[in-house]
Amino acid sequence: KSSTPSNRPGPSGRTFAVSQLCQIMDSPGVLNRRDGTKARNEMEELTLAAMSHLPTAVMYVMDLSGGAGDKCSSVEDQLILRRELRSRFPRRPWVDVISKVDLGVVDGARERLERILQAE
Repeated sequence: KSSTPSNRPGPSGRTFAVSQLCQIMDSPGVLNRRDGTKARNEMEELTLAAMSHLPTAVMYVMDLSGGAGDKCSSVEDQLILRRELRSRFPRRPWVDVISKVDLGVVDGARERLERILQAE
């Protein structure tokens, strides 16, 4: 396989082209909180504040391999969090990235993501 970038559409059938210089900030991750309180730690609050107050685009990185280490990072948690953040920042330019595809994808994860994308 070649590692040469391609402009072919990914699984969602969408393509984009970068036409401006930009600065990229790797922010601390945000977790889906299952406890119902939605309490965030300081680092998560910092990420959400940056997203709220800076002219940002979002690159949402998902690990659909099922190997994410945190108890709040299951495939389902990541998809729930993506939906929550996307609805919180609907006007932000948005790029979904699926990492670790070489490790495989949990059964049904790609289809769930496709349904979420189609609903937008």
